[in-house]
Amino acid sequence: MRHAISKLLHLHLVASDNSERRLQQLGGAIFKRGSPDVDVMLTESLPELTEARVRYQIQYEDYVIAMLHPVTTE
Repeated sequence: MRHAISKLLHLHLVASDNSERRLQQLGGAIFKRGSPDVDVMLTESLPELTEARVRYQIQYEDYVIAMLHPVTTE
């Protein structure tokens, strides 16, 4: 599933050199940007929820964030 999703995308924002090398075989534009959200999580103090809502332009009081990251080793 992960391979298929990567193959269908034309733009890839990757976090590491390893990710970049793997995706080069599939084609598309690749930009190594690191993992800014991990950088935020590793800071001394996390942003308040109101700051996060402004940063990600979340206009709703009630919302859900869902992420799919399939395990490829099982």
